[in-house]
Amino acid sequence: MKKRYRKERGNTRGKAYTLCPTGKVKVELPLPVAEILAGVEVAVEEFATEAGLALMQAAMEAEAGLLAGPRYARIKKREAYRWGGQNGVVIYGGRKFDLDYPRVRSLKGVELPLATYRQFREGGRIERSVYQKLLFKHLHQKV
Repeated sequence: MKKRYRKERGNTRGKAYTLCPTGKVKVELPLPVAEILAGVEVAVEEFATEAGLALMQAAMEAEAGLLAGPRYARIKKREAYRWGGQNGVVIYGGRKFDLDYPRVRSLKGVELPLATYRQFREGGRIERSVYQKLLFKHLHQKV
């Protein structure tokens, strides 16, 4: 006797389910995959950006902690002390972001620059990219 069931050839004629030979029902849901993946890409990029900025902030706080000790600590033989914070700009992923960085001063009142902030602020990728585009454009112009 021949079994009567619908084969998995996609011949469902608009139905969202098919019957498999095992007796299970296979459900097909039409989803906008491209739009879902585009939304996931944006969400992943935003998460990575937030995580990167948080790591930058933590690195600058750690450097300030090495120079001046832990925040609110009473250290008798300190060489530097915290002096609040400052709004600054860092470059991450080719974009500029506003970020607060801690300030540290020596006992003589001289500002001690944070090496991590200087590196994050420079962000040479933007300058290299612009320079390469200008150079490429200049080299390929018709004379």
